[in-house]
Amino acid sequence: MVDKVAQEHAKKGEDHVLPCIKLFRDVMRKSILLPCMEELDLLRKDILKEGDVMKLVDSKGKIHLTIHEGAMCVKFDLKVPAEYPYEPVTVTMVNSTFAPHLNEMFFGQAQDLCRRCTKGQTLSTSLRSSDPAKPSKSVVKLSLAQYKHDVAFLKERKEKAAHVTNKVGRRAVRYFEKTEWAAELEKEQKQAALEKAMSQHKQPPPILSVYPVTDFLTSKFIHLVPNMKCSSCGKRVLANIVSDDQTTPSEDTAERAYCGHWFHGSCLDKLMTTPPFGMSCPDKDCGWRIYHNKYTRDQKFLEKQWAMAEARKRELEDVMDFARDIDRL
Repeated sequence: MVDKVAQEHAKKGEDHVLPCIKLFRDVMRKSILLPCMEELDLLRKDILKEGDVMKLVDSKGKIHLTIHEGAMCVKFDLKVPAEYPYEPVTVTMVNSTFAPHLNEMFFGQAQDLCRRCTKGQTLSTSLRSSDPAKPSKSVVKLSLAQYKHDVAFLKERKEKAAHVTNKVGRRAVRYFEKTEWAAELEKEQKQAALEKAMSQHKQPPPILSVYPVTDFLTSKFIHLVPNMKCSSCGKRVLANIVSDDQTTPSEDTAERAYCGHWFHGSCLDKLMTTPPFGMSCPDKDCGWRIYHNKYTRDQKFLEKQWAMAEARKRELEDVMDFARDIDRL
């Protein structure tokens, strides 16, 4: 394009440096997708397969993608801002044959991945941080340490209160509580000061996110989930799930436990709501206890629910037996 403009002006005997510079300026102003052209070339080469479609709207900074995997199909848009990569790409799901809760989970993680890339986090760190399946070891250690401290405090407070018989004893208990409260407040202030100091450090340069987020949605969601097998029964989790139609729900759902393994909704419900409770993941390489946001982590509550359901079942059976006995009379 630049060569053509230069040759046209040269033939006319006119200066052609300035027109070429103006052309560059206009292209850079109007082409919002210019900063991610290399990523788009990699998308065509590495990610898009036969039947997949990518349409570009350069003036609006939009990338329309349609990805297929067997009977499953997902259409989504990437909106590249003019300040890319310093501002995050917006990921929008247009149409999908996956279940709504799967779309919400993976597209939510994809958007969070874009946000973290603008802050300069490495791709591996961004994926690990945005994945709701497994909490980081530091978070687990912190929560366990805080839990142990709280238990120790409550135990000591209970022991002190049990021996209170006069005004001096009650004053000692109040002083103990006040001291603990002051220590907690000081700890929170130190943590806030630390976070503020870390935020003031020089932020690393942003990372390009168009290719990573598209690769994540295709390799970790669209191409992966339809081929995943239930860790309980061993069958494909999406064998009976083809449509996202809310009016005609599928026979079963696909659910991912916090350990990262997949289950049929019915298989997971059986594992979570029937004894033995507190089971580890059936996958031989896992070993994590099964957790899911649909079910409480309180094992005693689950046991109580199951016992109540069994009691109701026995009552209904007794009523049915009584009705049959009456019919025989």
